[in-house]
Amino acid sequence: MSQIAMLLLTNGDEVFGEILNENERGVDVGNALVAQYTMANDVPTILFRKFCTYSNNFDVFFKREHIVATFKDIREDVIKSYQLTMELYNTESVSPFSNTDELIGFEPDFDTDDDCDLDSLNDDDLYYLNKKRRTH
Repeated sequence: MSQIAMLLLTNGDEVFGEILNENERGVDVGNALVAQYTMANDVPTILFRKFCTYSNNFDVFFKREHIVATFKDIREDVIKSYQLTMELYNTESVSPFSNTDELIGFEPDFDTDDDCDLDSLNDDDLYYLNKKRRTH
């Protein structure tokens, strides 16, 4: 496996993957996964998810103007977590559409008005109602 790098994008996403090619236009990243931060059993935890859930492959081209910084000296524990996630994606037992809420026991922490119908809300609505601004 080639060296794992992390790209910080202008939208705030932290994309981990293998740098396949770089030029003046941008960077090709293989096995691109996005880091998500959460609390699991009161422990800060990094979860990785596929960058583009709807695509059949994991390779993505990022334009230079969308990249804020590139980090190539990644902590070993983060690399191991990334590699474990890629191994799971490469098995038949894990779907890219897995409900991570069930995997980590996530309970949204937000207040709503009594007349608010939670079933009619989308994920963006739930994020803005979430007072701690945690995402999953």
